[in-house]
Amino acid sequence: MPFFRWSDWGGAGHAVCIIDEAGKVVHRIEAQHTADGPADILRTDRNRLRPLMPASDEIHALRALVRGRDDLVAQRVALANQ
Repeated sequence: MPFFRWSDWGGAGHAVCIIDEAGKVVHRIEAQHTADGPADILRTDRNRLRPLMPASDEIHALRALVRGRDDLVAQRVALANQ
């Protein structure tokens, strides 16, 4: 069963929800927007966090293709608006 992540980066605090296919919240993590808030997440939920990994060569290639497509779409729109 796939799960989805939803993040809310608010001014006073942050929330992350894990949601199943039916839209039911499976797990919710909240932290205040202070140094203590992220420290609490690291202390209590470290086993749920995965380390950041550098992007693979495939991801870099995909980003370049998407960036090129975005540029072409913007150019087409600009030409159509002339």
